[in-house]
Amino acid sequence: MGDAKQNTEGLIASLSDDLSEVKPMSHPIRRVALWAVLTALYTLLMVAFFVIRPDFSIKLHDPNYVFELMHIIAISISAMFCSAWLCVPDMRGQKWMLAVPTTLFAVFTLQIILRTTMEIHDVPRLYLHHCVTDSVVFGIIPLCMILFLSIKGKTTHPFAMSFMNALAVGSMGYLGLRVVCMSDEIGHLYAYHLLPYILFGIVISMVGRRIYRW
Repeated sequence: MGDAKQNTEGLIASLSDDLSEVKPMSHPIRRVALWAVLTALYTLLMVAFFVIRPDFSIKLHDPNYVFELMHIIAISISAMFCSAWLCVPDMRGQKWMLAVPTTLFAVFTLQIILRTTMEIHDVPRLYLHHCVTDSVVFGIIPLCMILFLSIKGKTTHPFAMSFMNALAVGSMGYLGLRVVCMSDEIGHLYAYHLLPYILFGIVISMVGRRIYRW
């Protein structure tokens, strides 16, 4: 019995000789908290830099506008949490979380489609509008931070990770644009506010497996 125990301990020791110490991954909430705070501060800084739309105080009395802002914030926050949980291979057994930002985004998409079909608007001319360049400014730093956070994780769902990252960054950028841009015309919104982030999401999804591989 003693020899068997000694042999077992020797086997364990031989198997663990080449192992190096590994730092456990921090809890997803701790991982996302820093990104959320820095992204919020960066967005506020950019809003101050571009200057809040002059009629912002009036727009806050418009329930449709306030609902849109709250809706976008909810999408971004829920997608942030999903991105943090996706850094863990099994999402800590909480895959149901993905349904929250996905459902919110589906409702937002339906709202945009309904507005596009019901509101009279001109087909916008696609060019490098200043709102397009502003969307890049709003999104570039949060994008770099969330990519760094994601690469440090070990996701087994690269496409879901890409989608959640696109939602988190795109929603926050769209929020910033809605606060600084005076236009509420639906054609302007989908051409110059939404389209840049949609294209970004498509590109990230296409290369997601390469970006987030172990």
